[in-house]
Parts: sequence; structure tokens; C-alpha cells
Amino acid sequence: MDLRYCPQHERLYDDAARRWLPFLRGEVCLVLAIYPREGALSFQEDLCDWCVSASPHRWVSQCEA
Repeated sequence: MDLRYCPQHERLYDDAARRWLPFLRGEVCLVLAIYPREGALSFQEDLCDWCVSASPHRWVSQCEA
């Protein structure tokens, strides 16, 4: 399972609810430590909605690159 995580704002994307939730960096480490199957869960760094709304020009330039 791949989870999207924004390290800058410490938020995790919930696919079921289709929204970003507060999720501290320490909680990411905890989830990885207690998840029963090694390699079955991964966190991918991503831009959250706050990142996109704060800097739309940066978002456009990253998409074009």
C-alpha cells in the first residue's frame, strides 16, 4: 500500500476520505515500525493542498519539468 505524505506540513492523504489529514513525522515512523508485513506499506513524499495553494507558480513549474 502506498501512502502520500507531505513532510513540509506533516499531512497524510486519506484516499477513502479524499482529504489531507494531520500526521506527524513520528507517527510515520511508528506506523512503519508496527505494520506487520515488511515492505507492504510505503510512504511517498508529495505536495499537499496547502503546498499547492501557497505557491501555485512552483506547482506549475514542477509539473512542466
